[in-house]
Formats: sequence, structure tokens, C-alpha cells
Amino acid sequence: MNAYFKNVLRSMKGNLGKLISLTLIATVGVAFVAGLGTLSPTIEASYSEAFRQGHVPDIIVKATDISGLSDEDIDEIASLPDVVVSSALTSVDMPITLPGTEQEINTRIYVVPDDIPEVNVLTLEEGSWPDEPMEIMVERHNETLTAHQVGDEINIDIPLDIFGETLDITFSLTISGIVANPMILLKTGEPMLTDPEKTLNDIIYVTRSSFPSFIQSLYGVIPITDLYLQVSTSPGASTTFSDLDLSYYSSEYLDRVNEVKESIEALGLENVQCLTLEQNASYMTLGGYGDKIDVIALIFPMFFILVVALVVLTTMARTVDEERPQIACMKSLGVGNGRIVMKYVFMAIVCTLIAAGVGLGIGLPVLPSVIYPAFSTLLYSPEMQWILSPTAGIIAALGIVLVAVAVTVYVTLKQLHERPASLLLPKAPKAGHKTWIERVGFLWKRLSFRYKSSLRNIFRYKTHLVMTVISVAGSTALVFAGLGLVDVANALEGSNYSSLKDTMGPIATVVVCFALLLSIFVVYNLTNMNIGERQRELATLKVLGYRDWEVTTYIYREVFMMALMGMFLGLGLGVLLLWFLTYYLEFGSVGDVMWWNYVGTLLLEIAFILVVDLLLSRKILKIDMTTSLKSVE
Repeated sequence: MNAYFKNVLRSMKGNLGKLISLTLIATVGVAFVAGLGTLSPTIEASYSEAFRQGHVPDIIVKATDISGLSDEDIDEIASLPDVVVSSALTSVDMPITLPGTEQEINTRIYVVPDDIPEVNVLTLEEGSWPDEPMEIMVERHNETLTAHQVGDEINIDIPLDIFGETLDITFSLTISGIVANPMILLKTGEPMLTDPEKTLNDIIYVTRSSFPSFIQSLYGVIPITDLYLQVSTSPGASTTFSDLDLSYYSSEYLDRVNEVKESIEALGLENVQCLTLEQNASYMTLGGYGDKIDVIALIFPMFFILVVALVVLTTMARTVDEERPQIACMKSLGVGNGRIVMKYVFMAIVCTLIAAGVGLGIGLPVLPSVIYPAFSTLLYSPEMQWILSPTAGIIAALGIVLVAVAVTVYVTLKQLHERPASLLLPKAPKAGHKTWIERVGFLWKRLSFRYKSSLRNIFRYKTHLVMTVISVAGSTALVFAGLGLVDVANALEGSNYSSLKDTMGPIATVVVCFALLLSIFVVYNLTNMNIGERQRELATLKVLGYRDWEVTTYIYREVFMMALMGMFLGLGLGVLLLWFLTYYLEFGSVGDVMWWNYVGTLLLEIAFILVVDLLLSRKILKIDMTTSLKSVE
């Protein structure tokens, strides 16, 4: 190994703490972005697999009047070259009166084929398929559907026209089985087709052979009201979308289905309406949630990456600044500027590439696994189909790598403009001057010396102040917005969006956890670098007789003051971020946030600073006064 690479490795070892902290911060950012970015595709793939296994219809042709679809209409539609599979059935939504009461139960009745249909396959969860007259199956229980058991009897009144008089005849129907309809996934209730403002209380399935024959003789032949169609994946193809591993939310699927729908409508059949999955309540609800998750996956990562970029800038700038003497030696030995720059670029790339790999490895599988179960409170959730969709994470990782390289090149070239003799000398401290707070006489006079000293140091190094304040503000904004999103979700109780509460809660919790992790690493990184670059100053204080706790509080006082500025700025940014989120999510408002979340955000940040202070106090106490006071004068 040549001297150049030994020097690179030695520098990495000497700056190991800063580089590890930088890597951890970048890892959190990449993991969060990658996890949220793959969540929506995973949800779509999981439910698409459920649609695929259930052979859901791509198009439902419904009759718009009670006469139903004629045999000619059914044959004409089914014979279209784009229609691969068709299945005819009858469905009707109607209120049914319970015997002896005036209570009406919103009921949907399906009259299905005797055998399990090829399209929209009903999954038998309990019991058996009806094989006797007056036997029925019912849909599995949800929040609005009545909870039935196999063997239960349902008594209903059905009006019959007998000899010109309408009589309510009571029928006793026996439940032979409980089934799951692949198009009915909502646990919050299925809307009635005749009145979408109402939800169904019962969904009953009757086979044609088990339908009482004397009712058929009184009412006549049961009309066909629905024709379920599965279309070809492309013109002339014999495959359906149930045969393909394709998302039912993809543009390819939707475009093809709408193309076939237009060809059916072009037949000009009367009293016919074509519906697609886009009109299905479960499909629409899931798609709407996917859109909301995409909004969160777009907005939150922008803040995460901004904070990470600022920390990268601060870390690499200070790393290069602390190695001015090494840069001077390398220049004096004839090492070219390009190789010097590459030394620090290499360090930045190693840290960010490790962060990218670990972040992708953690974020892609972990976040979907944590958040996906939350959908079971809203919909019947099929087994999760984990989809590797690293695009968002890769873009975030590349962005962090490019920012790290650009920043490192900039700060290194800035140092290379100086002569080796100048680089061997410590940077001259910035000239002292009155800060704005010193001009506020009535306030300045009342401050003790220790606070005056701290404020002068804070406002003297403006770049350091700005970087610290913005970094802390960014992490505080993320914490507040995450906590606020929990409040917004809780406030949905009793509203039209109440079903979102249990789903958005876990997402908000994940946001808070990642924001807290980022906040801890940011504060640790900034404090650690602050101590490192001021060792000589702290050693001087020790020589002058300052006790350990006085030296410790000297440095932490400044860190806390700058962090406090960042916290209050972060609250304002957090309110703005949350407003932006609720605006695009189209539910809730900043007004839903409880007052204790404002206080809680500040207390959490302060708690993290105290924890970080405790972790780093040993570093201050272990400063070697003799070594730290050595310098080139």
C-alpha cells in the first residue's frame, strides 16, 4: 500500500466519529425514502394479486331497467373478439322488511350460477355451497353487514302479487355458507347501488337451482341484470389480466379496459351501462389511499434529504478545515490538487455509499412490513406481496452522494487556493465585533459574563450558526409534522374520513420515529464536531482553572442556544409542512393539532440534546491540556 492510500486511511481513522455519524444520518434518510417509496407499489401489488386470484371482472355490463339484458345483447357482447370470458348473473339492491316489524334491511341479492363462476370467484370461508331450495350464502361480516353463522335462518317478507292482491309472504332462508366476494374488501361498509349514501346490511347469494321454483313461476323468469367480463390483454390475445403479473392500478391495465369498454358502448345497445373497477368502492378506496401515501412519500423525503445534505456540508467542510496542515504537507510534497481533492471525495463517497446500501437494505423490507398491516383495519388484507421498488431510495441515495461529492470538492478547492505556509498555520480567529444583541443595551447589561461570551461566539461564526439552526430546524419540523399527523388522523373520528384514522396512524408513527432518529444523529454530529474543533479553547479554560462542569457547560450552553433557535424555527416550518400535507391529502387541518404536541416537540428535542450531552461529556473531560495547547505560532 503506497503512502497516498495510507494517508487516506489514516485520515478516515482520525475522523472516524464524524464519518460514522454522517453515515448514520444518511442511512436514516435513505431508509425512510426507500421504505415510503416502495410502500404504495407493495400495497397495489398485494391487492392486485387478490383481484387476480379472484378473477375479478374487468368490465361489468349492467341493465338499467328491470327487464334485464336480452339474450341477443348478451350474445353480441360475449362474442366480441376482446372478450375472453363472460359470466351472467342477477343482482338487485333493495330494502327488505323484517317480519312483524317496520325495520328495513338494506340488502343486495345475487342470483349466481349453480357452480362456482369463472369470473368473480366467490371464496367459501365456512359451510357449503347451497344444494337445497331456500338455502343461501351470505357475505362475510364487516362493520355494517350483519354477523351471521352457518345454520342461521333469515326470515324476510317478500311482496307477491296473488290474484290481483299484493301479499307479504314470510320466507325462512337457511344459511349454508359464508363467502368472500373478491370485489367487496371494505370493512367499513359496501354502498348501495341504488343509493350510494346508504350502506348494505346484508348481502345474500342464491343459486338458480336453490331459488324457490314457485317464486319464479309467480315472478316469471329471473332476468339477467349483470354480465361480468374479462377482456383480452391486447387485441387478438387469448389471455386475460388474471393471467398476468400486472398491477390492476397500472396505466396499461386501465387503458386497455377503457378501450374495450368504448368498443362495447359503440354497439349502441339500449338500457346498458358499462362499469369498470374504477367504479368499485373497494378499488377506489384503496387507490385513494395509495395516492395519499404517495403524497407523504414525496413531501417528507424532501425535508429528510435537505437536512441530510446540510449535515453532509457541515461535516465535510469541518473535516477538510481540520486537516489544513495535512493538505499543506501534501502540496509541499508535490501531490497534485486532483489527488488531494480525491482523498476527501473518496471519504465522502465511502460514507454515502455505505449509507445507501444499508438504508436501502433496511428501508425496502422494513417499512412496508410495519405499515401494511394497518390496512387490515380498513380492508380485508391479502398476504403482502413485497415489491422491490427502490427507485425513490436510489434517487435519494444518488442525490446524497452527488451532494457529498460536490460539497467536498468545493470546500477542498477553497483550501487549495492558499499557500502551504498559510495552511500550516491555524486559521486566524474571526475579528471580534459588536453583535446585534450587544446593541440592545437594556438586555445586554443584565446578562452575566458567561452568557455574553456564549452569545459572542454564536454570532461571530455565522456559518456555523446557520448550519446548526437549519439542521435542527429541519429535524424539529419533521418531528412536529409527524406528531401533528397523528393528531390529524385522530381528529378524523366521526368524519367522512374516519376510516383513514387507523391507517394513517401507523404511517405517522413511522415518520415520527425516523424524524426522532434523524434529530438525535444531527444533534450528536453537530455537538461532536463543535467539541472537536474547539479542543484548544477548552484546554485553555482548564489551564485557567475552570472546573470540569464549567468547561462542559461552556460548550453545551452554546449548542443549546443554537439548538433552541432551530427548534422554534422548526416549529414554524413544521406547521407549514403539516399545512402542506393536509392540503394535498385533502383531509384534516393544522387546527387539529393539540397544544401539547407543540410543547412535546420542544421537550423531545431538549431531551435528545441532554442525552447527547451526556454521551459526549466524557470527550470534553478527556481533553489533554498539554497536547491541545500545542500549536504552530
